[in-house]
Amino acid sequence: MLKNMIDIDANLFHSILYQKGVLSVQDLEKITNYREPYIHLVVGCLLKDNRIHFLEKEDNLYIGLNT
Repeated sequence: MLKNMIDIDANLFHSILYQKGVLSVQDLEKITNYREPYIHLVVGCLLKDNRIHFLEKEDNLYIGLNT
């Protein structure tokens, strides 16, 4: 059950990143109203599937889509 929810939200995050570009975890928190630990689960799923990459700017971590 939880895996299905994470997969659905991974597709949602992918769509958000496609529309808005590179975002921080805090940005995803504001957009989705999800709590940070759950965002980490969803981001982990996207990373496992090699759909995202990370960028570091000014000591902040950002997430972007792989092309």
